[in-house]
Amino acid sequence: MHSHHPASIERRSCGSVSALSIATPSVTQQFVNAVTTPERGLDAVLDDAARFVREAGTRIIAQHALCPYEGYELGMQAIRHSFGGPSWPVTWISGNGWQGQITCGTQLHAVASDNLAPVLLDGAVVGYVFGDDDARQCILGNIGPRSTTASREVQARQVFERIEQALATWSAMPTSTRSGCGNTPKTGRIIGLVHKATGRETVAPTGSANRLELFWEKPSDMPAWDIGAIDHMEQLDSPVTLKVVESGPVRATVEFTRAFRESSLTQRVSLVDGGDALECELIVDWKETGNTAKDALWPLLRLAFDFDLESAAATYDVPFGSEGSLPDERSFVAFSPDSVTITGIA
Repeated sequence: MHSHHPASIERRSCGSVSALSIATPSVTQQFVNAVTTPERGLDAVLDDAARFVREAGTRIIAQHALCPYEGYELGMQAIRHSFGGPSWPVTWISGNGWQGQITCGTQLHAVASDNLAPVLLDGAVVGYVFGDDDARQCILGNIGPRSTTASREVQARQVFERIEQALATWSAMPTSTRSGCGNTPKTGRIIGLVHKATGRETVAPTGSANRLELFWEKPSDMPAWDIGAIDHMEQLDSPVTLKVVESGPVRATVEFTRAFRESSLTQRVSLVDGGDALECELIVDWKETGNTAKDALWPLLRLAFDFDLESAAATYDVPFGSEGSLPDERSFVAFSPDSVTITGIA
């Protein structure tokens, strides 16, 4: 294929992190490789990779992570710490023969384009479509089989069937929805929150707040009491219906509603005149049930926030009292909290 638009190519590196950018008048693609070294650990190289993406003004659409099976949880924790989200598919490359204790590297594909639309599968983002006058590209990732205990032949067939399902879902969307980023349905996420007194952005770079995540749990012997091993995590980025439900002189509230399978979810974001807090409310009519099949995965729902605050603390309202802790990846609150208040220095 011959492009009608000349492309400019730029290379840059910082230690064990390198980036290649290919830019045309309408699309910029960036490919970032980050590898850990004895001198620079995982958090350091991921922070450098996030900085490369931020400075280029691109948006991550796919990521490959090199990781042993046992390093998934630590790897996802490091990715969320450096990038926030993620709101893109993360494909894990691992195996029983892998030698290592944690994620050893990552590859990122990021894009800057006015014509960028998500591809959804079961309500989660599994890829993006973008292009220009010359061609249209579709990048997919993290599409696994429905059963990880089936034969390799069956697993391969299930992956291709799920790819076809994702592409069929995208093709069935209205043209205005999949024509470009400007017309992409809202997801209910908060991508920026500025503290006016200091002018400081409180949402972490490349992160977001008020984000719904699905953790797919493997069956356990006591599912009513114990959370089993997590197979993988996905972002719940299905389109929402948006409306303003309050617009008075004291309080303004925006409401987002969406469906996940048989369940319905409503998110409300409110600001009070003269107040110093953003209120996020989640109302869930959860109708998902477990599956007794040994290879079935059960969805767990989490509301996530990537804040960039100093001296941050979280207070959880639980039955008969409240509990305080640091709002980090190790936070754990017994029972589902009725409300959470996060404070910090902006």
